[in-house]
Amino acid sequence: MLIRLLHFLSGYIAFTAVGGFPERFVNLCAGMHIPIWDIRPLGNTLRGKTSPSAFLRLRHAARRAGMRLHITGKCGLPFRLRRHKDRIGVPIGAAVFLLLLVLLSGRIWVIDIEGVDQLTEDTVRAALRAQHVAEGMPRRDLHASETEDALLQSLSALHWVALNADGSVLHVEIRESTHTENKEPPPCHIVAARDGFLEKIETYDGQQIVQAPTAVQRGQLLISGAKEHLHGTTLHHASGYAEAVTTRTLDCRLTEHAYPSPVRKRLRVALRLFGMHLPLGSPRPADGAQYFAYETFATAAGERLPLSYVVYRSTFYEGQNRLSDAQRRLLLQSDFGQAAAMQLRGAEIVRAQVQIRGDRCSGTFTLRENIAVEQEILIE
Repeated sequence: MLIRLLHFLSGYIAFTAVGGFPERFVNLCAGMHIPIWDIRPLGNTLRGKTSPSAFLRLRHAARRAGMRLHITGKCGLPFRLRRHKDRIGVPIGAAVFLLLLVLLSGRIWVIDIEGVDQLTEDTVRAALRAQHVAEGMPRRDLHASETEDALLQSLSALHWVALNADGSVLHVEIRESTHTENKEPPPCHIVAARDGFLEKIETYDGQQIVQAPTAVQRGQLLISGAKEHLHGTTLHHASGYAEAVTTRTLDCRLTEHAYPSPVRKRLRVALRLFGMHLPLGSPRPADGAQYFAYETFATAAGERLPLSYVVYRSTFYEGQNRLSDAQRRLLLQSDFGQAAAMQLRGAEIVRAQVQIRGDRCSGTFTLRENIAVEQEILIE
């Protein structure tokens, strides 16, 4: 492969030699130190290749061997460049391309962040920009150790961070802190969170006060964190489970009867190429319009490229559209369902009664749920 590359860079001539004595021709080339390669005999014809500087001597050897020499091709970089010698733009373009390649290869164009879990990539990128690390910066201005220390100080959730530059790509590997302080939980009682009929109670730690089944009221002591013994009373962090049948009432009202009507939209696009912002129109928000922007990056083989486009959208609204009865009912049911899912989460619904009257939706639910909650014991 290396020999072929050298032949391509220096150029070579493909030839055929017809008639005469092929064996004598090859021996003369060897004796005259004429470089030939890829020799292939076809009857009384030889095919091969030689360098441009040795072709004149090759003709002399062919005449001595009684063979006629024909050129079948001129290959390699010198012959390709000779075709464009009158086109001055080609060498200038090649020189400009090489110059841009050298200049751009010395900068960071892609920042790849790995190990993000609790934090977001935008948070890490903002912290990097605060340390003057962003796409388009010269690679020589990157001080990895100083930036790592600054990131650990600015982002308390980080446990470890490493910056590794690979060409024009900066790999940022982070590990988030998972250490939590093992503090002794404060002493507490277990009380009832709401009124209900207690069906089952389990005590994991503490002294059980009530026995199931029985009716309990909100705030009633179920499991005490104070244990009495011969040497006095000790306080503990009580824990347990109390299952009870409770009743809850939810009420939801629809106040919005109209929504704004969009009349037209205005889109503006800007390109980000190698850190340069190329706006295709004014990206400023229009007066009286709702405005937002989003950015999309180009990718190749799963890697983000230093090319993206930003879309700026302004939406104009005019007047109000009234909701129909069916739309109001559907919206009211949706709001009530979301409120019920949030407030009744973790409870088993035994029975439910839901009523819709005008712009109001109310429901009465009979639930089976855990009503045990902790109440800290205050010590003076």
